[in-house]
Amino acid sequence: MFNFKDLQEMKLFTYFYIDGHENLTTEGKEILYNFTKTASQRQIEHLLLKGEMVEESECLAEYTGGAGIFVSGGASTAQTIFNNTNKEVAAAALVALAVTVAYKIYRDYLSKAAQACGKGKSGALKKKCMAEFKKKARRAKIASMQKSMSKCSKTKNPEVCKNKLQSKIAAEKAKMGE
Repeated sequence: MFNFKDLQEMKLFTYFYIDGHENLTTEGKEILYNFTKTASQRQIEHLLLKGEMVEESECLAEYTGGAGIFVSGGASTAQTIFNNTNKEVAAAALVALAVTVAYKIYRDYLSKAAQACGKGKSGALKKKCMAEFKKKARRAKIASMQKSMSKCSKTKNPEVCKNKLQSKIAAEKAKMGE
C-alpha cells in the first residue's frame, strides 16, 4: 500500500503531509501531530487514505489496492480531519513526498559525512569536514525539491503547491546562509 522503510519514515511523511494542509488550523495540526506520534501503522494508513483518526480497533480491515479505498466496517465512528477533493489532497501529498524524499537525501549525505569525517579526523578538521558535507547535503535537498516542483502542475492548485515548495527551498537556503 505505502512503500516506507519503517513506521518512523511513515510518521515523518505524515508530519510533512499535515504541515502542507493550509485549511487546517494550528490547533487541528497539533491534534494530528499528537495522534501521529502514538498511532500504529494501520492508524496512519487509515488517516492518510481516508482522512480519519480512528482507534486501532476501528481501522478498516482490508485495503483493495487499486482504487485506494479500504473495505469493511469501522469508518462511521471515525473523526474526520481532512475535507478535501482528491486533487487538493494530491497537492499536499506531493509537497509532503517531495520534502520527505529531500530529507532522506539529506540524511544519507550526513550518514556518509559521519563515515568520511570520523576516520582519523578530530577537532577543527572534523568540524570543517562535516560542514562541507552538510552544505552538499542541503544543496542536494534543495535540488530534489526543485525537481519535484515540476509535478505541481498536475495538481488542482499548482500555484499553492509551488509556493509551498519554494518556501521550503527558501528555508533551506537560509540555513545555508544564501
